[in-house]
Amino acid sequence: MNPQESFNELVNSLAMQIAEKALEAISERDRNIWLTQQELMDREGLSWREVKRMESYGLRFYKNGKRKEYCLADVNEVKHLMKQ
Repeated sequence: MNPQESFNELVNSLAMQIAEKALEAISERDRNIWLTQQELMDREGLSWREVKRMESYGLRFYKNGKRKEYCLADVNEVKHLMKQ
């Protein structure tokens, strides 16, 4: 094996490790993000009716005074369920 091939394999291995760590960090961040109903609608491009439909599919929310807050991880999970 020549040195160039060894170097390329090392670079590919490091790139894969970095990508895996980045994906783990993103999923960890998404687990801790709470959005109000309006923020959720703005961020995901949803209408009020679609949010209500997601609630009927099991989207949980936290009531904070007058506002409902949704966990982004739960939103993604319900989207996956609705896709099936």
